[in-house]
Amino acid sequence: MMNCSGFPNEANRYSNVIMPILNNIGNILYVLVAIVGGALLAFHVPNISISGLGLSIAIVIPFLNMTKQFAGVVGQISSEVNAVVMGVAGANRVYQMIDEEVKRTKERFACRTVPTRETVW
Repeated sequence: MMNCSGFPNEANRYSNVIMPILNNIGNILYVLVAIVGGALLAFHVPNISISGLGLSIAIVIPFLNMTKQFAGVVGQISSEVNAVVMGVAGANRVYQMIDEEVKRTKERFACRTVPTRETVW
């Protein structure tokens, strides 16, 4: 059986590291799209599209909005992965408690568990 007692700590560490990185990548992507869009507008680059309309600020602004939306979705996926890992770790702890041997002591039932640093919050 796989030992998942360290999953909550790893999931928290993953979330604490990945979320700021993804936010910064989203901001960098936004700035890059703004700079490239501005450069394309400044040099009057023709728009290659089916409509044949020229490249204008009305085309660059929706791309800026789409970059923010894309970065937000990636952040949400990362958050959901963290929630799944935390759920798996919790389920593993429940199954470990179910699998523990039960001993009878003075008409009471008790599980033989040894508290470790991972199980104590």
